[in-house]
Amino acid sequence: DKYLTDLANEHGSSIFDLRKPPDPPNFSKGAWINRSTPVALVVGTDCDTGKMTTAWEIKTRLNKLGKNVEFIGTGQTGILLSDGVAIDAVVSDFVAGEVENLIDSKLKNETDLFIVEGQGALSNYAYSGVTLGLIHGCMPDYLILTHDISREKDVMNYDLPELGGFMKLHIDLMAPFKKTSFLGINLITFNKNEEEARDQVNYFQTNYDLPTTDLIRFGNRDLIIPLINLR
Repeated sequence: DKYLTDLANEHGSSIFDLRKPPDPPNFSKGAWINRSTPVALVVGTDCDTGKMTTAWEIKTRLNKLGKNVEFIGTGQTGILLSDGVAIDAVVSDFVAGEVENLIDSKLKNETDLFIVEGQGALSNYAYSGVTLGLIHGCMPDYLILTHDISREKDVMNYDLPELGGFMKLHIDLMAPFKKTSFLGINLITFNKNEEEARDQVNYFQTNYDLPTTDLIRFGNRDLIIPLINLR
């Protein structure tokens, strides 16, 4: 765009294309097999269920507790916050490889945890491919689920899945490679009043036997505790 380019040059600014994938692309090498640093992936029951916010909040909260946590962004906002790749701009054959390469490039002995921003949802027929690519790219040791309690249908107007079976689907997909477990659930509750929101948080925690909160509204509760001593 000549107008924007000229304007940037006039004011000494630079324009970056955050959606430009690596060239040449990176293919999967199986580096996860020898990786000792744990990786946590944030997944959701749909698009826009707070995956990026959840991942970033977990990173910053653990940093404040003295943990060295690396955030891997997979969308434009995540990249602006830290580092990463706009995964929906990557050719599908290389999605897993790009995520694996990002983790390898940021791996240091002092790293306590990688937290990866998720995209899409396995149950969303339009975006399940990118979700699966991320799962097999980062080969997570742990998963955190995000869910918007106000929704009954996803963005494709399809019924949202039952959460128990939905979480098991993730575990089953990882089973050929390693044992993976869910550490907790982060809910979006902004459309509920305080009492209703707390009731929902308590319901999910009891029903699915996992630490549950709305990080923005109710703080850490028990969700951060399991992440403190993962190494």
